[in-house]
Amino acid sequence: MAAGEPMEVISPGPWRTPNGRLAGWNWLPNGFAAVPQFDQLSRWIQLWTKLPFIDRYGYYQAWRRGGFIVVNETTLTHTSG
Repeated sequence: MAAGEPMEVISPGPWRTPNGRLAGWNWLPNGFAAVPQFDQLSRWIQLWTKLPFIDRYGYYQAWRRGGFIVVNETTLTHTSG
């Protein structure tokens, strides 16, 4: 998947998170952005994303459970203009 291709993928997608990183919190695939879709997740994950210090694990769990739409950054620039 090249960063130049227009696409949308539901997380976690085909990417592997580097060691020491939390996908959705401090890591995203290069050339891509993530749009949260937390309304489709369980209430406890929604709550975790709002609590200080725990929020990073909420974002990680949201990533693992398909709580983000991962889009190509060029797609975002074409649709926002």
